Amino acid sequence: MESLALLVVIVLFTSVVGGPVAILLTYLPNKPTYLRVSRTIAVIVLSLVGILFGVQLAFSSGVPAFPRLIGFTSVITSVTALLFEFKVLKHKYQIEMVPTGKDIFGREIPDQNNDQKDSQE
Repeated sequence: MESLALLVVIVLFTSVVGGPVAILLTYLPNKPTYLRVSRTIAVIVLSLVGILFGVQLAFSSGVPAFPRLIGFTSVITSVTALLFEFKVLKHKYQIEMVPTGKDIFGREIPDQNNDQKDSQE
């Protein structure tokens, strides 16, 4: 009975967390190729597992209303993450890193190149 309870916890946890984590991963930047590839693999794996467990929960007979709602939510968020990853849907707000020469508190960041030139002279 303990192993059955553990299996239920794993299925519910994966259904609840898989889709939203995959959506959050789609906000990572595209620039380094290795980051893009590993992000795409993680989003695909999380989304497919979320869809698998979500469909299982949503369409099984004898499942109470709340786990069925978790299943529908898992399917919707997992499909949305796949659509964001493959650019079928676009993010409303895209985060871009723009170098300003200041830190998060508005203080000037000392230029490392000028410091090295000064020490060489």
